[in-house]
Amino acid sequence: MGQPNSFDGVTSNTLSESPITKEDLEHDFEIRDGPSLSEDAIPAGRRRVLLLACACILGNELCERLAYYGLQTNMGLYLKKVLGYPADTASQLLQVWKATAYLAPLLGAYLADAVMGRFWVILLFSSIYFIGMLGITLVNTIPSIKPIQGGPEPPAGIHTTMSVFWAFMYVTALGSGGIKPCVSSFGGDQFKENSARERSWRSSFFNWFYFCINLGSLVATTVVVGVQENKGYGLGFAIPTILFAAAILAFVLGAVFKMYNRIPPEGSPFSRVFRVFKGAVAKRKLPLPTDPKALYEPLPGTEGALPFTMEHTDRMRALDKAAVVSSNHAPVSRTEVEETKAFLAIMPLFLCICIYQDRPRVSHPDSGACERCSD
Repeated sequence: MGQPNSFDGVTSNTLSESPITKEDLEHDFEIRDGPSLSEDAIPAGRRRVLLLACACILGNELCERLAYYGLQTNMGLYLKKVLGYPADTASQLLQVWKATAYLAPLLGAYLADAVMGRFWVILLFSSIYFIGMLGITLVNTIPSIKPIQGGPEPPAGIHTTMSVFWAFMYVTALGSGGIKPCVSSFGGDQFKENSARERSWRSSFFNWFYFCINLGSLVATTVVVGVQENKGYGLGFAIPTILFAAAILAFVLGAVFKMYNRIPPEGSPFSRVFRVFKGAVAKRKLPLPTDPKALYEPLPGTEGALPFTMEHTDRMRALDKAAVVSSNHAPVSRTEVEETKAFLAIMPLFLCICIYQDRPRVSHPDSGACERCSD
């Protein structure tokens, strides 16, 4: 009864003699990633600037998704009924276009990370996307090349119409490649990592980002497709084109008023993957050290060090030779090798997802319609 209470060897007397301070809690729980919410002062007007910047970025994503699904959802039916393709040919052509649209982000990601930065890539490829959408709209508006469903060939000839149409379709596929990998990352760049409040706002931004994706898809598959079928494809393609032009204008205005935080290019992972392959081939005859710690790894903050480190793994040991220390070859770090291993490990899953997303959907040729394709 007279003994003090004990909590895992710490007595109440000890607690009373050494009161727990805020500094003790921060040390015990290893809070190192920024100030607490109570100390996280936000400058006046910062929230308004962030709101406007994010609105411009989300508007660009919303209209891009609306334009993409406005094209893709009803395209199978358009190719068969308006341009006169057989059902199987229409499906094959559409799948090749979709595959191009899904591969083009590799180019956009590389340019954003290593050459231009995310802002300029988004602006450039949005403009390319708009040119493609405008061209498709004009193909279905200008009388000399406009295809007529069930009617005579256009004066310029149906083959001319098809050629011009597909040229602009692939322009849109290229344009989407710069937008897909950059918009969400550019939105995340607007929030300060060392601010607890802004990190919480960043989470909300990504919720709104995915909401805009689904909203764009919903409007495209309901309103835009309905306009295409009832009012004509010229007007049906013009709606997302006009909205996308407005989104680009808003995005540019955000830059004019200096609302964006632009992070300069920091180097592309694809460049590092190439360096690893090159190093592994060049050092293929060198012996691997028995201790992975002997592989080259620069100290944090020194030249050649990445902002992160990765521990060594035993998979794909042939790539480890790229990190063998050699005076005759350019150094490649262990982290770069492990990054390449991780990239190669997820490639099979990525390819499986691509096959599932872009699997052909072809109705029976005698059914009279090619089934709409949607992701």
